[in-house]
Amino acid sequence: MFSPRVSLPVGALALALAAALPASAQTTDTMTGDWGGTRSALEADGIKLGFGYTSEDAYNTSGGTRSDFAHAGQLTLDSTFDLGKLWGWDNTQFRFTLTHRDGENLNDKVGLNQLLQSQEVYGRGRIWRISNLWLGHDFADGRVQVKAGRLAVGDDFDNLNCEFMSLTFCGSQTAMIIGDYWYNGPISQWGALATVWMTPQLYLRGGVYQVNPTYARESHGLALNPSGTIGTLTPVELGWNPLFGDKLDGHYALGGWYSSAPRQDVYADVNGDPAALTGLDLAMRTGAYGGYFVGAQQFTHGNGSSDKAGLRGFLNAVQTDRRTGSIDRTINLGLTYTGLGTRAHDQLGLALGATHVNGRLGDYQRQVNTLNGVPVTVQSGSEYSVEAYYAFAATGWLTLRPDLQYVVHPGGSSANPDVMVVGVKTSIAF
Repeated sequence: MFSPRVSLPVGALALALAAALPASAQTTDTMTGDWGGTRSALEADGIKLGFGYTSEDAYNTSGGTRSDFAHAGQLTLDSTFDLGKLWGWDNTQFRFTLTHRDGENLNDKVGLNQLLQSQEVYGRGRIWRISNLWLGHDFADGRVQVKAGRLAVGDDFDNLNCEFMSLTFCGSQTAMIIGDYWYNGPISQWGALATVWMTPQLYLRGGVYQVNPTYARESHGLALNPSGTIGTLTPVELGWNPLFGDKLDGHYALGGWYSSAPRQDVYADVNGDPAALTGLDLAMRTGAYGGYFVGAQQFTHGNGSSDKAGLRGFLNAVQTDRRTGSIDRTINLGLTYTGLGTRAHDQLGLALGATHVNGRLGDYQRQVNTLNGVPVTVQSGSEYSVEAYYAFAATGWLTLRPDLQYVVHPGGSSANPDVMVVGVKTSIAF
């Protein structure tokens, strides 16, 4: 199967291409335009197609074993079908998405020791994957919404926008710290969920997903067979989408989850004693759980040039159980401002985050090192991250985000040197 190979510099190449295209093509939302009217005709009939590529090119000026460059990227082929228009199945839609990731992880390449990598788009194998394959239907005039099939949990629970380049500030943060059973895209799991709108602003959402580690393997990117299930993941979320003052929109959600899949304790043996001291295997615990809060709020309308214009902020916090999680909590907050002067779609972003290593894991590492007399770095604290970017909307279909990241105590250890990464995130809509 075709496997894209992208080389440096993606952003510069895309910008040169944008400059070479006629002005009419530069102002469209997609590089390839309307395909002579075919795209619009398909949408009118209920078929919406989307093709995009995200590139994240990064270079560490400090931290790790040396300074080096790494590129990572993702190609997305997305399709949504309005089955009401196509077949008369009112209020029903079908979605199918394929993704392919490529490139390298700077964190691994130069040994940055970060808990959460600087290039969020890297990971889960340089392969094609089924990221969406589901059927959805609305009941009771849209007050009840259900969908079932292959789903990414983070698309519907603990959802956070992905404007930033670091994993610390991008996507469902729950998956960043318990990614062995809660999967964000590009991985999907068989599952189903229902959303009940109690008022136009207040909803309750619940879901059930299979926990199947085989889908994380590089050999199972296109697998449909559900064999390999070891448990179920059940998340629940209560959400509120208010409007304040002069129609300033917000989103606030409080959620939690339980997984029945077995998971290894990070400290205790089968008897509940320190495994490092007894020499017994770490215990396998049945079930894992946790909770989260996510909030996003618009503070101003800015110049009013678009729905996104103005100042917005977000706050996200996740706490998982300390028996089994090597990372037990994370918190991040940030601000974005869209509509800078005459640049209606340009955006500034700034975020701060802390990712905490479970103290029980640190105790286990410390005991093992003491017994073996090996001076190995112990993870026992938080990794602190700050990131800033400027998003330059070159055209309707091309955005370049020069990016700067600084990480203190990578890996949750003061023994690891601080990391500085400079890079650019490029988003292209074909």
